Amino acid sequence: MTFTGCRKDDLKINDPGTESHLSLRFRFMHGAQPFSMDSVYTDGFGSSVRFTAVRFLLHGFTPLQEQGFEQGAWPEAWCLADASSPNTEWPLGIVKTGSIHFLRTATGLSSEQDRLLPEQCPCPAAMHAMLTDTLGSGYDVLVLEGRVDSDGDGNVSDDDQLFRIRCASNDYKTPLMIHAHADVFLLRDAVLDVRVDMAKLLKDIDLPDGPVAIGDGPVNDQAMNNLTQGALGEP
Repeated sequence: MTFTGCRKDDLKINDPGTESHLSLRFRFMHGAQPFSMDSVYTDGFGSSVRFTAVRFLLHGFTPLQEQGFEQGAWPEAWCLADASSPNTEWPLGIVKTGSIHFLRTATGLSSEQDRLLPEQCPCPAAMHAMLTDTLGSGYDVLVLEGRVDSDGDGNVSDDDQLFRIRCASNDYKTPLMIHAHADVFLLRDAVLDVRVDMAKLLKDIDLPDGPVAIGDGPVNDQAMNNLTQGALGEP
């Protein structure tokens, strides 16, 4: 399934003969193994968890060569990383040929994009689910939802505690550099896979101790720190 981001399409690289296109895709992992929404994992304190939603927003993308040279620039592009749709590709635009080693981007959406209605986006249902619960407008930056083993039996059932972490704060809209690789060849489209390590995303988070964290706060701070300081990109 492929979506086109809600963005202006007026920024292109006009180098003759370089009609290669770059898309972005997220590869959800748990350590060395592929991540599955149907599997049981543990939080940062060893409690068993099962996820029903893992989503976060990124906007503004610049792929870079190892030496730091830009291969493209799409400041208005954005994408929704969603573990329930791991094969989604987000088209970015025309890219220069060469080897990509890094991706410069930012968490959340720009102030203009934050005012878009879900119906103005190519994925309305998912964006409805990202609407913030606390600010009255705009979208959450990161959403983690599911159930956590609250009776200590090591299993996760429908009787266990629901958890909801929804990060919504302008402070959470921060720039970051992601380590990711793709080779772009002349007249051949390329996909840049960004690794998302769910084990690192749960680092130091105790879900039974704080199962509901809406807006901002210590649990939200930890989740966002995990996302931007280790969970994204190659180890």
